[in-house]
Amino acid sequence: MENIRIKGRSINSGLEIRYNKHALFLGLIVFLNLSGFYMLSGLPVDPTDIAVVLEIVYIVYILLTRRGRCEYRYKWAMLMPIFFVLVSSIMANYSYGQPLWFGIRAQRTWLFACLMYFPIVKAMKRGEINVRTIFAMLDVVNVIYVLLVIMQYILGDSVRFMVVMSNERYGSTRLYVSLSFVLISYFVHLMRLLQVRKLVFSDLFFIVVTLFLNLSVVKGRMSIVCLLIGTGLAVLSIRFTIRKLFFVGVLFAAAIAFLTSEVGGDILTMIFNSEESIGGDTSGIRDIGREFFITQTLSDWKTALFGCGFANIDWHQTVIAIRYSEGIYANDNGMFGIFFYYGFSFVIWNFLFYVRLMIDAWRKNRAMFFLLLSDLIKIYTLFPLSYTTNIAFAIVCAVLEGTESGDEKSRGFQIGKKRYRIGL
Repeated sequence: MENIRIKGRSINSGLEIRYNKHALFLGLIVFLNLSGFYMLSGLPVDPTDIAVVLEIVYIVYILLTRRGRCEYRYKWAMLMPIFFVLVSSIMANYSYGQPLWFGIRAQRTWLFACLMYFPIVKAMKRGEINVRTIFAMLDVVNVIYVLLVIMQYILGDSVRFMVVMSNERYGSTRLYVSLSFVLISYFVHLMRLLQVRKLVFSDLFFIVVTLFLNLSVVKGRMSIVCLLIGTGLAVLSIRFTIRKLFFVGVLFAAAIAFLTSEVGGDILTMIFNSEESIGGDTSGIRDIGREFFITQTLSDWKTALFGCGFANIDWHQTVIAIRYSEGIYANDNGMFGIFFYYGFSFVIWNFLFYVRLMIDAWRKNRAMFFLLLSDLIKIYTLFPLSYTTNIAFAIVCAVLEGTESGDEKSRGFQIGKKRYRIGL
């Protein structure tokens, strides 16, 4: 995968990059991770499975053709998903009589998404791709993606070109689209806007669009809370300046306006009185599911340590055992659902790994720090980035490691002839 010697500019004004095949290939995988922007439903093979095939190809290609020793900072942590996949498949056989292959097959997207960390890091340490190029690639993909999502939101049911789950919340359409990659670009551009002295359109674009998508399109209450907390802490982390004072004032006014709105009041009710019924809310069934997951997992020392096993709903006995037909879903219960699948072993791994990543991110890249912090807060009801079926988490880990090699050595980024330090 040699570099394509075509110079261009990313949407980050003044940031000169060299596009290369690695970036293009990773961009294609991101596109397929997002189900081809939810527009490739008619294919005989699911786009996410095509992504798995491309991930395997990339892993094998890089590891076989890029000979030589490579040190991986997060090697053992990123190999743990192999352990979890195997053990959870065994435990599902123990708990529900589910065939081993059913458990392994159902976790393929998560497993290979995590393993993508290794070829990305190796390519970075060989100088074939760098952090700036990865961020630029994500920016380009995200711009196309968010514009399509917004267009679908505006058109509503009158014209459907995206095959994505939707319903109505707070009087308008709600689209269940993934924002994993968008959030990476959001925090990068947020920190840039806070620290670079001149305003850049791309920074404003990603900040405004991401807030709009969360507040008006996706409308996930926990996602909104975590994004606002992460944003507020990011603003408070920079040195006191007139710009910081302005942002604090804007955030304060926005917070008051938001909390007095319908969705804001809904969030306050969810936080302070989870038993109160909310129109269209799922908190009641989540409470039942949470209690069920905890009770089942703690019923035996083996399940407490390794979980009840990953549930594949193609196995009838599993569907009955996990009460799936009653509307109890692991992905509605965040870390409690993961605890049910993998037990304390996953919870401990996830917590310790996040602590290590956040320590590194605080020193090297504050944008990734606030991304991980907001991600960690949401695990009460949502799956963390470390348990998504796309390569977003592998990219975050590779970026943190890649900051030590290549062109990001001094914790900064370069715009034109000036160099700026991130998070200081």
